[in-house]
Amino acid sequence: FVIANHADSLTGGPRGLMVPFKAGLENMIFRERWQYALLMFCFAAMVIGACVLLRRTRLGYYLLAVREDEDAARAAGIDVLRVKLSGMAISAALTSIGGTLFAMYLRFIDPPTLFTLTDVGVKFALIALIGGVGTIYGAIIGTMVIQSLQTGMVLIGYGDGSYRKIVVGLALVLAVYLDIIYRKKTN
Repeated sequence: FVIANHADSLTGGPRGLMVPFKAGLENMIFRERWQYALLMFCFAAMVIGACVLLRRTRLGYYLLAVREDEDAARAAGIDVLRVKLSGMAISAALTSIGGTLFAMYLRFIDPPTLFTLTDVGVKFALIALIGGVGTIYGAIIGTMVIQSLQTGMVLIGYGDGSYRKIVVGLALVLAVYLDIIYRKKTN
């Protein structure tokens, strides 16, 4: 955040950068919101499809093995570092595409929008925790819950400031608590 905030020539500093309006599919900038929604649904379907396909590949099985027991996976001959780096690269690629689509939707990029821990980092963790870590449907469920919660807060007038952070924090604590209870029951 600090580097992006001070690198005026690269990031525009605290003022940020404006994406010029050039409507068209090649720029992923549209005049109507429904076109953005359609693009985002197509991207979400692509990501879900990629996850389903990845689960059925050798790399997918390796990722599951490393997640369950790293030492056992290493003992079975899996190159744990390579598997982790491959998973991270796939995740980073899909995240960067999503971030690019988001930036084209906003048409404005500034450090607080992109680098706030509560809006980006905590939300990703919360989505995974609420929906279920390591499941494909979990991210969908977690996203629906978190976005519905945030939209509801905006509609009743508490979408900005500390109230949103308090609710997100409480949701995170509740998700971790429920995850601990679920794990105790299954073990």
